Amino acid sequence: MKKKMLIVSVSILLIVVVWLVFFRSKLGPDSQFVNPALNVINSLNAGNYQNATRDFTPALKARMTNEWLSPKWSQAIAMYGPLKECVVTRVTRGESESGPNSIYGVYITYKFERGPLYGIVKFDRQKQISQFSIWGSPQR
Repeated sequence: MKKKMLIVSVSILLIVVVWLVFFRSKLGPDSQFVNPALNVINSLNAGNYQNATRDFTPALKARMTNEWLSPKWSQAIAMYGPLKECVVTRVTRGESESGPNSIYGVYITYKFERGPLYGIVKFDRQKQISQFSIWGSPQR
């Protein structure tokens, strides 16, 4: 009887550990960076450029104005077709992985109708978006 209880206890513990590892991004701090990163592209896709830049640092907002973003996004849609899906492929933590002055980097694959584009959204120590980049090749 004791052996059976031990097996059940170990099984439950194993299930809990697997569940925590599998759903870690939903429970951990990553979501506080993933959600704003996805907001940028979803807002661009909706034509809401003001909302897309709401979490940008002042320096990035000055560079990526609505007037600058609008034609760039229109060009991407013209070349690649409508955006179908965004998939977070990797989240980096700390300056050693994310770069100087960055505490998180969110790598995203943007799946358009005619092919994918790849990007990164980096966050600074104040949890503001300090870099938003999109490129055509997955190696970066």
